[in-house]
Amino acid sequence: MLASLAALVPALPLAAALWFGTAILFGHASGEIHERRTSRTVLAALGASCASALILAVARFTGALPDAVSFGRWLSSGNYRVDLVFTTDALSLTLAVLASLLCLLVARFAVNYMHREAGFHRLFMVVSLFAAAMALLVTGGNAVLTFIGWEIAGLCSYLLICFFQDRTTA
Repeated sequence: MLASLAALVPALPLAAALWFGTAILFGHASGEIHERRTSRTVLAALGASCASALILAVARFTGALPDAVSFGRWLSSGNYRVDLVFTTDALSLTLAVLASLLCLLVARFAVNYMHREAGFHRLFMVVSLFAAAMALLVTGGNAVLTFIGWEIAGLCSYLLICFFQDRTTA
């Protein structure tokens, strides 16, 4: 039961990002009228991810958690296989708590900062995806998962840096 929380750390922000992407695509997240729902969803997902990482860290330091949690095979080709493994050692969980807490604080600040901006919902989609990528980056149990987290975090960093590309002052 406790080990299954390891999958929730990256999965909750990823689910929020996918929900935002779908809502933006179909026009259900636009304008000021949907800002409250978007902000509550992102804060709940990031808060639950941070709480899950914190619970896992406490369980790890008490000795109730193994070094890695496996959720089965993800890909296999001949002799090569990629398992869906999350590392739950002390360093990975400490970094997961730190990354999820920082993403939560950034999202909370952005709720007021981005109020009535045109890209409000898009920003929270990218922040949620970035939080999922950072969680995957620090808890990925093999090079493939770590690489996927690294690439998605890099893409989200680019999207966040050039968020206001049409403004010359930004």
